[in-house]
Amino acid sequence: MAKMLDGMEAMLRGEAPPPAAATLLGMRLPSFSGGEALVELDATAAHGNPMGTGQGGVLAAVADAAMGWAYMTTLGEGRATQPSR
Repeated sequence: MAKMLDGMEAMLRGEAPPPAAATLLGMRLPSFSGGEALVELDATAAHGNPMGTGQGGVLAAVADAAMGWAYMTTLGEGRATQPSR
């Protein structure tokens, strides 16, 4: 777990870049703790759809990032997945 958390902490300090998709969409990870991650996005017209509302794929990407980062805080040392129970 330490390696993934170290990378997330480095990203918070500005010492490591965020994932490319987060940069493309303008997402930020301002904080995280065990099993939780806060993801922010300042929505602009570029995040909208033709109806003038937020594009669903952008919302899904924010949710995916939050769940992925939160999940990363729960992993054991050197693991990329949790064992089946």
